[in-house]
Amino acid sequence: MLRVRKTTLAATMTLALMAALGLGGCSLFTPSLSEDTQSVVAKTDIKSSALVTEGKLTVALDTSNAPQAMTNQDGSIAGYQADLGRSIAEHFGLDVVFVDATSAEDVLTSGKADIYLGATSSDASSKVEVMGDVLEDACAIFGKSDSGQLSVSASDLSSTTIGVQMSSASQDALSRAGINAQQKTYNNVNECFAALESDEVQYVACDMTAGSYLSRAYSDISFGGTIGSVSKFSVAALAKNSELTEKLGRVLDTICSDGTLDAIHTLWYGSTPLSLANTLVSGVVIDESDAGNNSDETQDDTTSDSADSQSTAAEEQPLTVDINDVNR
Repeated sequence: MLRVRKTTLAATMTLALMAALGLGGCSLFTPSLSEDTQSVVAKTDIKSSALVTEGKLTVALDTSNAPQAMTNQDGSIAGYQADLGRSIAEHFGLDVVFVDATSAEDVLTSGKADIYLGATSSDASSKVEVMGDVLEDACAIFGKSDSGQLSVSASDLSSTTIGVQMSSASQDALSRAGINAQQKTYNNVNECFAALESDEVQYVACDMTAGSYLSRAYSDISFGGTIGSVSKFSVAALAKNSELTEKLGRVLDTICSDGTLDAIHTLWYGSTPLSLANTLVSGVVIDESDAGNNSDETQDDTTSDSADSQSTAAEEQPLTVDINDVNR
Protein backbone atom coordinates (compact mmCIF):
# COMPACT_ATOMS: atom_id res chain seq x y z
CA MET A 1 0.00 0.00 0.00
CA LEU A 2 1.33 3.46 -0.93
CA ARG A 3 0.73 6.54 1.16
CA VAL A 4 1.31 9.84 -0.64
CA ARG A 5 2.43 12.89 1.35
CA LYS A 6 1.60 16.44 0.28
CA THR A 7 5.23 17.67 0.24
CA THR A 8 8.36 16.15 -1.20
CA LEU A 9 11.10 14.68 0.92
CA ALA A 10 13.78 16.96 -0.48
CA ALA A 11 11.79 20.16 -0.04
CA THR A 12 10.84 19.45 3.54
CA MET A 13 14.34 18.38 4.54
CA THR A 14 15.86 21.45 2.89
CA LEU A 15 13.55 23.84 4.72
CA ALA A 16 14.34 22.20 8.04
CA LEU A 17 18.07 22.44 7.37
CA MET A 18 17.80 26.10 6.39
CA ALA A 19 16.16 26.84 9.72
CA ALA A 20 19.02 25.13 11.55
CA LEU A 21 21.70 26.96 9.58
CA GLY A 22 20.05 30.31 10.22
CA LEU A 23 21.06 30.24 13.89
CA GLY A 24 24.02 32.08 15.36
CA GLY A 25 26.44 31.06 18.10
CA CYS A 26 25.94 27.61 19.57
CA SER A 27 22.19 27.62 20.11
CA LEU A 28 21.32 24.64 17.96
CA PHE A 29 18.02 23.22 16.85
CA THR A 30 17.01 19.58 16.86
CA PRO A 31 15.87 18.76 13.33
CA SER A 32 13.01 16.28 13.52
CA LEU A 33 11.27 14.31 10.82
CA SER A 34 7.70 15.49 10.44
CA GLU A 35 4.63 13.74 9.11
CA ASP A 36 5.35 15.34 5.76
CA THR A 37 8.93 14.14 5.29
CA GLN A 38 8.05 11.02 3.31
CA SER A 39 6.72 11.83 -0.14
CA VAL A 40 5.88 8.20 -0.93
CA VAL A 41 6.31 5.35 1.53
CA ALA A 42 5.91 1.78 0.29
CA LYS A 43 5.00 -0.36 3.27
CA THR A 44 6.82 -3.65 3.91
CA ASP A 45 4.56 -5.97 5.88
CA ILE A 46 6.12 -8.00 8.67
CA LYS A 47 4.64 -10.78 10.78
CA SER A 48 3.75 -9.90 14.38
CA SER A 49 5.60 -13.01 15.55
CA ALA A 50 8.86 -11.41 14.39
CA LEU A 51 8.44 -8.44 16.72
CA VAL A 52 9.02 -7.93 20.43
CA THR A 53 5.68 -6.09 20.63
CA GLU A 54 2.88 -6.40 18.10
CA GLY A 55 2.38 -3.26 16.05
CA LYS A 56 5.63 -1.66 17.24
CA LEU A 57 9.24 -1.68 16.14
CA THR A 58 11.43 -1.62 19.27
CA VAL A 59 14.67 0.16 18.44
CA ALA A 60 17.72 0.05 20.73
CA LEU A 61 20.38 2.77 20.65
CA ASP A 62 22.95 4.37 22.91
CA THR A 63 21.37 7.61 24.15
CA SER A 64 24.68 8.86 25.59
CA ASN A 65 26.05 9.21 22.06
CA ALA A 66 24.75 12.61 20.94
CA PRO A 67 24.10 13.80 18.31
CA GLN A 68 23.45 10.26 17.10
CA ALA A 69 21.01 9.68 19.96
CA MET A 70 20.03 11.63 23.06
CA THR A 71 17.23 11.84 25.59
CA ASN A 72 15.17 15.02 25.81
CA GLN A 73 14.01 16.49 29.09
CA ASP A 74 10.57 14.97 28.59
CA GLY A 75 12.06 11.52 27.97
CA SER A 76 11.59 11.50 24.19
CA ILE A 77 14.51 10.46 21.99
CA ALA A 78 16.18 12.68 19.39
CA GLY A 79 19.18 12.29 17.11
CA TYR A 80 20.33 10.97 13.76
CA GLN A 81 19.80 7.35 14.73
CA ALA A 82 16.43 8.17 16.29
CA ASP A 83 15.19 9.69 13.03
CA LEU A 84 16.59 6.70 11.15
CA GLY A 85 14.71 4.38 13.51
CA ARG A 86 11.49 6.32 12.91
CA SER A 87 11.99 6.04 9.16
CA ILE A 88 12.55 2.26 9.36
CA ALA A 89 9.40 1.89 11.47
CA GLU A 90 7.46 4.03 8.98
CA HIS A 91 8.48 1.72 6.15
CA PHE A 92 7.17 -1.23 8.15
CA GLY A 93 3.96 0.63 8.92
CA LEU A 94 4.74 0.35 12.64
CA ASP A 95 4.93 2.68 15.62
CA VAL A 96 8.40 3.08 17.07
CA VAL A 97 9.57 2.46 20.64
CA PHE A 98 13.10 3.31 21.77
CA VAL A 99 15.17 1.58 24.45
CA ASP A 100 18.60 2.63 25.69
CA ALA A 101 21.36 0.07 25.22
CA THR A 102 25.10 -0.09 24.64
CA SER A 103 25.41 -3.74 23.58
CA ALA A 104 23.72 -5.09 20.45
CA GLU A 105 23.96 -8.73 21.51
CA ASP A 106 22.71 -8.16 25.06
CA VAL A 107 19.64 -6.15 24.13
CA LEU A 108 18.70 -8.37 21.18
CA THR A 109 19.22 -11.78 22.77
CA SER A 110 17.34 -10.69 25.89
CA GLY A 111 14.30 -9.90 23.76
CA LYS A 112 14.22 -6.23 24.70
CA ALA A 113 14.56 -4.87 21.16
CA ASP A 114 13.97 -5.81 17.54
CA ILE A 115 16.95 -3.92 16.12
CA TYR A 116 20.01 -2.10 17.40
CA LEU A 117 21.27 1.07 15.69
CA GLY A 118 24.99 1.87 15.83
CA ALA A 119 26.36 -1.66 15.52
CA THR A 120 29.82 -2.30 14.10
CA SER A 121 31.27 -5.30 12.30
CA SER A 122 32.64 -6.53 15.63
CA ASP A 123 29.05 -7.02 16.85
CA ALA A 124 28.38 -9.65 14.18
CA SER A 125 28.22 -13.21 15.52
CA SER A 126 26.27 -16.44 15.19
CA LYS A 127 23.55 -14.71 17.22
CA VAL A 128 23.63 -11.22 15.71
CA GLU A 129 23.42 -10.19 12.06
CA VAL A 130 24.80 -6.77 11.14
CA MET A 131 23.68 -5.10 7.93
CA GLY A 132 23.70 -1.79 6.07
CA ASP A 133 26.29 0.98 6.47
CA VAL A 134 24.09 3.80 7.79
CA LEU A 135 26.76 6.11 9.25
CA GLU A 136 30.47 6.75 8.86
CA ASP A 137 32.67 8.63 11.32
CA ALA A 138 36.33 9.59 11.65
CA CYS A 139 38.51 12.22 13.24
CA ALA A 140 38.12 15.31 11.06
CA ILE A 141 39.32 18.87 10.55
CA PHE A 142 37.03 21.91 10.62
CA GLY A 143 37.94 25.47 9.72
CA LYS A 144 36.62 28.78 8.48
CA SER A 145 35.58 29.19 4.86
CA ASP A 146 33.32 31.90 3.43
CA SER A 147 32.58 29.73 0.40
CA GLY A 148 31.45 26.70 2.40
CA GLN A 149 34.27 24.64 0.86
CA LEU A 150 37.42 24.05 2.91
CA SER A 151 40.55 22.59 1.34
CA VAL A 152 43.60 21.93 3.54
CA SER A 153 46.70 19.75 3.49
CA ALA A 154 48.77 18.15 6.22
CA SER A 155 51.55 20.65 5.61
CA ASP A 156 49.10 23.57 5.83
CA LEU A 157 47.81 22.31 9.16
CA SER A 158 51.28 21.76 10.63
CA SER A 159 51.96 25.51 10.69
CA THR A 160 48.72 26.42 12.49
CA THR A 161 47.10 26.23 15.91
CA ILE A 162 44.42 23.53 16.19
CA GLY A 163 41.81 23.39 18.91
CA VAL A 164 41.21 19.97 20.48
CA GLN A 165 39.53 18.64 23.57
CA MET A 166 42.05 17.87 26.28
CA SER A 167 43.02 14.21 26.72
CA SER A 168 41.05 13.28 23.60
CA ALA A 169 41.62 10.73 20.89
CA SER A 170 41.78 13.59 18.38
CA GLN A 171 45.10 14.69 19.89
CA ASP A 172 46.49 11.25 19.14
CA ALA A 173 44.94 11.29 15.66
CA LEU A 174 46.81 14.49 14.82
CA SER A 175 50.10 12.92 15.89
CA ARG A 176 49.45 9.69 13.98
CA ALA A 177 48.60 11.73 10.89
CA GLY A 178 51.96 13.49 11.08
CA ILE A 179 50.39 16.90 11.70
CA ASN A 180 52.82 18.72 13.97
CA ALA A 181 50.61 21.69 14.70
CA GLN A 182 50.44 23.63 17.94
CA GLN A 183 47.53 22.20 19.92
CA LYS A 184 45.34 24.34 22.15
CA THR A 185 43.11 22.31 24.46
CA TYR A 186 39.56 22.98 25.67
CA ASN A 187 37.05 21.27 27.95
CA ASN A 188 34.78 20.10 25.11
CA VAL A 189 34.24 20.43 21.39
CA ASN A 190 31.75 23.28 21.86
CA GLU A 191 34.55 25.37 23.35
CA CYS A 192 36.82 24.39 20.46
CA PHE A 193 34.30 25.74 17.96
CA ALA A 194 33.81 28.94 19.95
CA ALA A 195 37.58 29.42 19.86
CA LEU A 196 37.61 28.82 16.11
CA GLU A 197 34.86 31.37 15.60
CA SER A 198 36.75 33.97 17.66
CA ASP A 199 40.05 33.21 15.84
CA GLU A 200 41.83 31.84 18.90
CA VAL A 201 42.65 28.81 16.74
CA GLN A 202 42.74 28.30 12.98
CA TYR A 203 41.23 24.79 12.93
CA VAL A 204 39.49 22.23 15.15
CA ALA A 205 40.13 18.48 15.21
CA CYS A 206 37.28 16.28 16.45
CA ASP A 207 34.94 13.50 15.35
CA MET A 208 33.13 14.21 12.09
CA THR A 209 29.70 13.71 13.65
CA ALA A 210 30.37 16.08 16.55
CA GLY A 211 31.97 18.74 14.39
CA SER A 212 29.46 18.58 11.55
CA TYR A 213 26.58 18.82 14.00
CA LEU A 214 28.06 21.86 15.76
CA SER A 215 29.18 23.58 12.55
CA ARG A 216 25.54 23.95 11.46
CA ALA A 217 25.33 26.88 13.91
CA TYR A 218 28.22 28.73 12.24
CA SER A 219 27.78 30.03 8.70
CA ASP A 220 31.54 30.31 8.12
CA ILE A 221 32.78 26.97 9.52
CA SER A 222 33.12 23.96 7.22
CA PHE A 223 34.29 20.35 7.15
CA GLY A 224 37.82 20.14 5.79
CA GLY A 225 38.41 16.38 5.56
CA THR A 226 39.36 13.40 7.70
CA ILE A 227 42.71 12.59 9.30
CA GLY A 228 41.99 9.12 10.67
CA SER A 229 40.55 5.77 9.69
CA VAL A 230 36.81 5.62 9.01
CA SER A 231 34.46 3.74 11.32
CA LYS A 232 31.22 2.36 9.89
CA PHE A 233 28.03 1.92 11.88
CA SER A 234 25.18 -0.36 10.91
CA VAL A 235 21.92 -1.99 12.03
CA ALA A 236 21.85 -5.26 13.97
CA ALA A 237 19.09 -7.84 14.48
CA LEU A 238 18.87 -11.40 15.77
CA ALA A 239 20.35 -13.71 13.15
CA LYS A 240 17.71 -16.39 13.79
CA ASN A 241 14.86 -13.94 13.12
CA SER A 242 14.87 -14.48 9.36
CA GLU A 243 11.52 -12.75 8.88
CA LEU A 244 12.91 -9.53 10.33
CA THR A 245 16.43 -9.67 8.90
CA GLU A 246 15.21 -10.35 5.36
CA LYS A 247 12.65 -7.54 5.37
CA LEU A 248 14.90 -5.17 7.29
CA GLY A 249 17.46 -5.63 4.53
CA ARG A 250 14.85 -4.59 1.95
CA VAL A 251 13.87 -1.51 3.94
CA LEU A 252 17.50 -0.44 4.40
CA ASP A 253 18.13 -0.86 0.67
CA THR A 254 15.14 1.41 -0.01
CA ILE A 255 16.15 4.06 2.52
CA CYS A 256 19.72 4.11 1.19
CA SER A 257 18.69 4.31 -2.46
CA ASP A 258 15.73 6.72 -2.42
CA GLY A 259 17.50 9.65 -0.75
CA THR A 260 15.98 9.19 2.71
CA LEU A 261 19.28 8.37 4.43
CA ASP A 262 21.03 11.27 2.69
CA ALA A 263 18.27 13.65 3.78
CA ILE A 264 18.43 12.57 7.43
CA HIS A 265 22.23 12.83 7.33
CA THR A 266 21.99 16.38 5.95
CA LEU A 267 19.57 17.36 8.71
CA TRP A 268 22.00 16.36 11.44
CA TYR A 269 25.44 16.79 9.83
CA GLY A 270 24.89 19.51 7.25
CA SER A 271 26.86 19.35 4.00
CA THR A 272 29.40 16.79 5.22
CA PRO A 273 29.16 13.81 2.83
CA LEU A 274 27.46 10.58 3.86
CA SER A 275 30.47 8.60 2.62
CA LEU A 276 33.89 9.56 3.96
CA ALA A 277 35.72 7.31 1.49
CA ASN A 278 37.37 10.17 -0.42
CA THR A 279 37.73 12.79 2.30
CA LEU A 280 41.27 12.15 3.60
CA VAL A 281 43.22 15.39 4.02
CA SER A 282 45.97 15.68 1.41
CA GLY A 283 49.33 14.49 2.72
CA VAL A 284 47.87 12.33 5.49
CA VAL A 285 48.76 8.65 5.35
CA ILE A 286 46.69 6.18 7.34
CA ASP A 287 48.57 3.32 8.98
CA GLU A 288 46.84 0.12 7.86
CA SER A 289 47.07 -1.19 11.41
CA ASP A 290 44.78 1.66 12.48
CA ALA A 291 42.25 1.17 9.66
CA GLY A 292 38.83 -0.39 10.10
CA ASN A 293 36.08 -0.09 12.64
CA ASN A 294 37.90 1.80 15.39
CA SER A 295 34.66 2.81 17.05
CA ASP A 296 36.30 3.13 20.47
CA GLU A 297 38.44 5.93 19.08
CA THR A 298 36.04 7.73 16.80
CA GLN A 299 32.63 7.64 18.44
CA ASP A 300 31.92 10.62 20.71
CA ASP A 301 30.69 10.43 24.29
CA THR A 302 28.14 13.20 24.70
CA THR A 303 25.81 14.64 27.30
CA SER A 304 22.77 16.60 26.24
CA ASP A 305 20.35 19.12 27.69
CA SER A 306 17.63 19.32 25.09
CA ALA A 307 14.08 20.55 24.70
CA ASP A 308 11.09 18.61 23.48
CA SER A 309 11.44 16.81 20.12
CA GLN A 310 8.43 14.68 19.22
CA SER A 311 8.70 12.09 16.46
CA THR A 312 6.03 13.81 14.39
CA ALA A 313 6.72 17.46 15.26
CA ALA A 314 6.62 19.64 12.15
CA GLU A 315 8.63 22.43 13.78
CA GLU A 316 12.17 22.27 15.14
CA GLN A 317 12.87 22.59 18.85
CA PRO A 318 15.79 24.42 20.54
CA LEU A 319 18.64 22.27 21.79
CA THR A 320 21.80 22.93 23.81
CA VAL A 321 24.40 20.17 23.64
CA ASP A 322 27.83 19.75 25.20
CA ILE A 323 29.90 17.62 22.83
CA ASN A 324 32.82 15.69 24.27
CA ASP A 325 35.47 13.94 22.22
CA VAL A 326 36.53 10.38 23.07
CA ASN A 327 39.10 10.06 25.82
CA ARG A 328 42.44 8.47 25.04
